[in-house]
Amino acid sequence: MFLHKSPGLAAIYNEIKSSQRNRVLDLGPMVAANFSFFSQLSCKIHFENLDEFIQEYGKLSTQNLIYRLERYLLAHKEGEKFDVILSWDIFNYLELEAVQALLEKLKQHCKPDTLLHMFKYVSDDIPVLPRKFAIKDTQHVAIDTVDMRKRHVPQHNTSQLLKKIPEYYLQSTVVGMDGMHSAISEYVLRFQPNLALRKKHATRTEVLQTTSSILTKGLLRHQSPALESVVSYLRHRKGTRVLDLGLKNSKNANFWQQYADEVYTEDLISSLRWWRSTQSLKPGDNGYLPISPQLLSYSSETKFDVILGWDIFNYCSQQQLRALGERLSPYCTPETKLLCFMYPETAMPAKPGNFLLRSPTELVYSKPEKLVKVKNAATSASLMKLMAGFGIRNTFILRPGMQKGITELLFEYRGNLAARVAAQEKAS
Repeated sequence: MFLHKSPGLAAIYNEIKSSQRNRVLDLGPMVAANFSFFSQLSCKIHFENLDEFIQEYGKLSTQNLIYRLERYLLAHKEGEKFDVILSWDIFNYLELEAVQALLEKLKQHCKPDTLLHMFKYVSDDIPVLPRKFAIKDTQHVAIDTVDMRKRHVPQHNTSQLLKKIPEYYLQSTVVGMDGMHSAISEYVLRFQPNLALRKKHATRTEVLQTTSSILTKGLLRHQSPALESVVSYLRHRKGTRVLDLGLKNSKNANFWQQYADEVYTEDLISSLRWWRSTQSLKPGDNGYLPISPQLLSYSSETKFDVILGWDIFNYCSQQQLRALGERLSPYCTPETKLLCFMYPETAMPAKPGNFLLRSPTELVYSKPEKLVKVKNAATSASLMKLMAGFGIRNTFILRPGMQKGITELLFEYRGNLAARVAAQEKAS
């Protein structure tokens, strides 16, 4: 057996972990590890064992196979709905028409937002029969090693597959991520019978293919030692939370779900722009608020281990930075890490970058279309002064692979200075 890192499984776990009584339909055989994993999440799990069906009927003509398939599936209670369907690698052994018939049969047991997870083999050589997948933890699956052969069924084109199952939309595709088997890609689809909602979500769908040459075409590659540092920090901890203040990006959210138990996103720049557009008061006016009272509002128990500021602080006023420091402080622990990029030269991009994570050490971003002059560039000293409680931990500049003009700063939250001094005096 070999271990495969599964971002699709991590995405499903993050969605269902906070709720109870989820129902899971596993189209594979009964695997004790899978039963135990979902039982610990208070889920009810049903197994269909389609592996056995394919072994017995997989070489039949498509129409005969569909006929057999409809009679093979277990009868579920009327009105029973599943939150998750795990198809593993089974679709690689079925013609598109058979996949369509299978999901049409299961549609009566789906509800809006039911998740469908699948593995797709990207090469022409595939296992002789469907593999056995055993969930090891929230991010890893153990996969058995089997004999290989040439495909009996052609690879399914993604667009053709989606045409066959129109009530599903593609939420994410992941291939080539660190820890994934090189011959496996993962798909997470979502069932949504409402056409308007389906179209709305489908337009936002982004495909995460970290090894694709298309991904880096026209983009600047940047080796990020600060990113490597925070990923290493998260790897050695459990129950972690990440707060990403950058532009909303499902690719990055999928990336962080590999290393953190919970991922929060807050499009800070868009929030600041919206708040500024609604304000009648100007900076300096009595009653002026630099940021919205609703911005960064979480439960008092929420604490973040890593906060990703990217290059956003370069575009904030001193009043906004001070307010952000005060707003973030209650959600920090004594070791919370804050990552940010600074532009210390006389010119910087006219707008914040959209940084796309490719690996724990590398990201890519679009080359700035326009540069603007910088009058009072932010520095690590000015940020520490404005964002009270944060102290500099590391500074990275001109390292191999880093883009010129970017300085990476890694801060660590050390709490309110006055409170620390008072605590030390009391202890002594």
